[in-house]
Amino acid sequence: MTLVGAYQPQETNLPELLKVVPVSADMLEVDNLGNAYLITGDEVVRYSKDGNANRDLSYSDKTLGTIYSLDVSQPLKLLLFYKELSQVAFLDNKLSIRGEPVALDELGYEQAALACSAFDNGMWIYDQLTFELIRLDRNLKEQFRSGNINQLVRKVVQPNFVIEANNWVYLNDPSLGILVFDSFGTYYKTLPIKNLKHFQITDPILFFDRGEGLETFHLKRLEFGNVELPELNFRQFGVSKDRLIFLSDEGLHFYRWPT
Repeated sequence: MTLVGAYQPQETNLPELLKVVPVSADMLEVDNLGNAYLITGDEVVRYSKDGNANRDLSYSDKTLGTIYSLDVSQPLKLLLFYKELSQVAFLDNKLSIRGEPVALDELGYEQAALACSAFDNGMWIYDQLTFELIRLDRNLKEQFRSGNINQLVRKVVQPNFVIEANNWVYLNDPSLGILVFDSFGTYYKTLPIKNLKHFQITDPILFFDRGEGLETFHLKRLEFGNVELPELNFRQFGVSKDRLIFLSDEGLHFYRWPT
């Protein structure tokens, strides 16, 4: 396959392994600078793109419970979502807490199932009581609602992941595909990519894994492809402009994209 910009591995040139860090974790997220964030229970630890960890760059708040998701799409303002307590916390690029955690239930969203960052310091949440995507501004005031998504797509949605990228909102339902909304919460279309738990968008490429290796979907050309990799059984992945990072049972694997 052919990727664009920084994502153009040569057909005979595999990504270069830089380092393997023997560590275990529940989740992995990678920001656009190549920093890797490992989430285990209530703790987040950051690694540099070269695989170096700094224990000072970690965060944990046991009073909020287990971290459900971490959005690193805005490296200066990370969003932590605690589903069980319906709480959101924001961290800076040093993993220090920014302000007080936001209690979504106290804002009237008692069944917020998903949350992610939005442009201009806003936030998207998915309310499983009303089956709606809801956008809150930087002052936590409601701006937009999608309307009942079940009615929009004429199917019962059960999303497990949401992310905003380039003024589009991507809501993942493993059985239906990736539902795409504009920046006002208006439903646009569904991408026919099913059985996903997670994906990452580095415009114009959507990276995903369905258990058969790292695959891609070009959001403008609407073309599928895959990334040629060394043999590696990974559980999760993350990409940046010059890094491929995988979480396996052996640890974190840091690769450099071919040039």
